[in-house]
Amino acid sequence: MGPAISTNSYLSFTVTIGNDVEADLTSIDFDYSSINGFDFGFGVFTDKTGFTVGDELAGVFGNEASSPSLSGPVDLSGITSLQNLTDTSVEFRFYLMDRSGSNTRIHLFDNVSLEGNVSAIPETSTSLLGLLGLGLVLCRRRH
Repeated sequence: MGPAISTNSYLSFTVTIGNDVEADLTSIDFDYSSINGFDFGFGVFTDKTGFTVGDELAGVFGNEASSPSLSGPVDLSGITSLQNLTDTSVEFRFYLMDRSGSNTRIHLFDNVSLEGNVSAIPETSTSLLGLLGLGLVLCRRRH
């Protein structure tokens, strides 16, 4: 995987999360296959966990004569840095490795989807009004 990282051989997408929501990313799903096997591989990475060898969320690596394939989903729910996200962006990269020297190798990705739970963050002024209203109700009950 090191050569793929050092030569920036990847596909990527970025998800932007606004400051009015909180997101917990739960899984990334995809279909992957490679045509013409032999010393292939790919790894799924994110900027929240790192883009170095050993930071892979998932991947497939091998030296097979067949055409390899792998389908997600990859569970993200246990990765702390992908939970409680707000006002940020998350970049996902699929690093592609091929040591065959062939220019006929084909990596295929399809049906890529990211799943998670998103909830609205109440505005500060709304929260303050709610607290003020609760305080007035409590004061009124005491008298």
